[in-house]
Amino acid sequence: PLRQRLWTAVFERAVQSDMLEDACDVLVSLEHFEGHLHALAQKMRSSGRVDLMLRLPDKHRSRFINNLHEHALLSSPTPGSDSLLCYNHLYALHFSAQEYLKAASIAFTLYTALGHMLQSVAVEQAPGGDAGYMANTQPWTGDCISKPSEVPSCTGGTGGAMTVAVEGVRGADAASASAWPILEQQRSGLLMLLSALSLTSERILLAPPPQGATAPMAVDSASTGGSLESAASTWLAGVEICGGNLRVVSLKDVEQLLAVVEARLVLCGDGGAGVAPATTKLDSPASAARRVAELGLLGLALRVAAAHGLDPWQSALQPFLALCFEADAQSPEKTALVADAARGPAQALMFVRSDGSEALGAGGDAARGWWQALEHALKASGDGKEGSVDASRRRLYSLAAEELLTRRPKESLPEFLTKVLSDGPSWVSLLRLFMKHGRLEDAVDLLTEQVQRCEGAARLKVLGSERKWTPLQDFPVSLVVQLQRAVVAAKAKDGGSAADRSKASACASELERNLAKFGRLLEDAERARDSRH
Repeated sequence: PLRQRLWTAVFERAVQSDMLEDACDVLVSLEHFEGHLHALAQKMRSSGRVDLMLRLPDKHRSRFINNLHEHALLSSPTPGSDSLLCYNHLYALHFSAQEYLKAASIAFTLYTALGHMLQSVAVEQAPGGDAGYMANTQPWTGDCISKPSEVPSCTGGTGGAMTVAVEGVRGADAASASAWPILEQQRSGLLMLLSALSLTSERILLAPPPQGATAPMAVDSASTGGSLESAASTWLAGVEICGGNLRVVSLKDVEQLLAVVEARLVLCGDGGAGVAPATTKLDSPASAARRVAELGLLGLALRVAAAHGLDPWQSALQPFLALCFEADAQSPEKTALVADAARGPAQALMFVRSDGSEALGAGGDAARGWWQALEHALKASGDGKEGSVDASRRRLYSLAAEELLTRRPKESLPEFLTKVLSDGPSWVSLLRLFMKHGRLEDAVDLLTEQVQRCEGAARLKVLGSERKWTPLQDFPVSLVVQLQRAVVAAKAKDGGSAADRSKASACASELERNLAKFGRLLEDAERARDSRH
């Protein structure tokens, strides 16, 4: 009809003149709008005005969203591609319409598609061999918003972060240059997913297995009439379509994925081998956590470990402690190079307090800042309550003390370790560690401290106040007997300097006094117990 031809001419002229708002108004008057909608959709995508589609009726908007879906799935969502643009537009449309579950579904589909791309990069770039391409590589440093070409390189041996020299700036090789933007887009997709999913009432997303061809299901109570029966029917239908193998994605799952992606961003690249980051080794959260801890990013390593239920000692604290040892053996200038490589937001994951350039409260010394980070991480472990040392936290403190006594047999333990371990039942573990490493004087000093604590508790009891715990509870009699024998043997040992013999004699005398005091305290406690009964 003439009327439709006139509207068509007006629509085409409006599109050609970039009068997109007028074109949307005219589109409503066209009966056969499908072809015209396709042309308008392309114009809107290129100009970034997809928000105008929200003004159209539901049937036009649904057709436009389907068109975006088709274009998004036509190719891989590489950075700068039309596919990625369609994903972003779909997310923005659903988010603007407050369809948060659908927006989360789009974000998760984007993350999954980028993951397939990352695997393809690894297959194409990884060299042959059974040892794995990460065996002789050095990770890049820098934060997750850095550009590959601007990240300082690590070259040299494989003895840890402090044994390599950070020198100059090098360009990205082909593999890491292709992997870095993919990882950045994955991180953006997960942040989009986190934002959308946190605004839903369900806080979960139903996703098919990775090889599934369908998009994740957004089970929205509003879209199912608000009834529990309708929502359940939709969920069961989705399970049947996907062969009963649906994956439930929660906010915690998204945080787990985000932690690993950020670790991969830090580890993206190598020492020039020309390989990509997505192999079996890097896919392991434990491997990623250890490697970022070796770079000094303890905060990120602990996030990966906590998100995936890994042992924080093996995955984060032990490799970070090795870095602290190595930093103490190097010059401040060399340790500063490692800290400078993480300048920017990444330093918040390296130090307790940082202005993005150096550790605050450490006098500008990176090594001291790392020791502070270790102390803070140990305090935050376990239940996180000040003055409370639960079993898991006590274990971490004991393992740190064991590592220090092994690496530094002639140096005293840091005060933040001895203070926590000696205040409570864990003092027995510390006593055992001192005896294991032949630190008899430290063991006797610890026993003296516990005697003083028992005497203080006895005085409080006389005043009408009583402590819940004293060292007399579960007193390690057999361990103290072993200590007594070792001290006596050291005193009777022939040879050695006069100073050593004097120390051994003083140590034996101090131990005898402590044992005598403990004996009296135990007798008093026994009499008090008998009097109560």
